[in-house]
Amino acid sequence: MSNHAAVEAARQLFNEHPQDVVGMVNIGAEKLYELGGLFEAIGAAAQENTLVQRLASIGSYLAEDAGNMLDERQEHYGKRLKGA
Repeated sequence: MSNHAAVEAARQLFNEHPQDVVGMVNIGAEKLYELGGLFEAIGAAAQENTLVQRLASIGSYLAEDAGNMLDERQEHYGKRLKGA
């Protein structure tokens, strides 16, 4: 399959240009990092060793981890798209 054909197949599958799809993955990663920052701020404002602080720590970890996964996927897809 030619590069042009691959881009067209992806465009038909997603009903938008593949660059737009990759861009949405990037936005998702950014929002998860922001959410992680919010959880960190909540944890910092909470008293030590409280349930709120522990939950904020878990939320921060999960948001950062999910953001990292999306960021890695976005980079991978972006590189593949540049080759297409």
